[in-house]
Amino acid sequence: MKKLALLGCGNMGTAIALGVSKHQHGIHVFTYDPDHKKSLELADRISGTAVKSYEELKECDAFLLACKPQQFKELATQLKKHLSSESLVLSIMAGVSTKTLSAALPAKKLVRVMPNTPCLIGKGVCGIYALGLSESEEKEVHALFSPISKTYAFSSDDEIDKVTAITGSGPAYVFEFARVLSKAFSQMGIAAEKAEDMVKQLFVGSSALMQEAEESIETLRNQVTSKGGTTEAALNTLHETQFEDMLTAATQSAYKRAKELS
Repeated sequence: MKKLALLGCGNMGTAIALGVSKHQHGIHVFTYDPDHKKSLELADRISGTAVKSYEELKECDAFLLACKPQQFKELATQLKKHLSSESLVLSIMAGVSTKTLSAALPAKKLVRVMPNTPCLIGKGVCGIYALGLSESEEKEVHALFSPISKTYAFSSDDEIDKVTAITGSGPAYVFEFARVLSKAFSQMGIAAEKAEDMVKQLFVGSSALMQEAEESIETLRNQVTSKGGTTEAALNTLHETQFEDMLTAATQSAYKRAKELS
């Protein structure tokens, strides 16, 4: 991979391009976005090349599709004439299967990647499903995303749809839980700004502990929970209100929607 075309210069596309420019010096990135100002600004940041048309991407050997799923049909119509069977196509579009990619594009080397928003600060997680690639090419793909995330290999579109429901959408679940805790804290009379700041630190510390501890998540929870104590009272209420069932249902809804998009 020497020349990478980035199609879509939104937050995630930008994060990936910045990671490539810092850690993959042998790859030159060509940026394209319907808003040409965005592609110009990003190209300037990464010493890349901003282009105005798909025609200018015909020399690229890899194409990263970082647009919205709803824009893919129009993009494919324009892009396919500039691809060959040897082109490498990587997609971060939620729910767009390799079957859909293959039907719309002539490329035989297809990769679905599901990143998440912590990639924006180099702390993300990416699920990767590669189809038609050699072992060395797969390693190259993982290296492309490793500067911004921890990468995991998967073996089917269905698994990537499940990744989408958990780690792809997952930051929103975490942020919603943090929002509710912050609101509950302020309703107890704690100043809203202080409440939000303390809840943020709660999540930072708890996440770091999960990462560093050898114990399972369940064990870490039990270590906080004394019999007859305040934490047990709170957890009992969560169980009584079917918290686990609600969260499971939410992830199933996300998984179902990923299937619908494909």
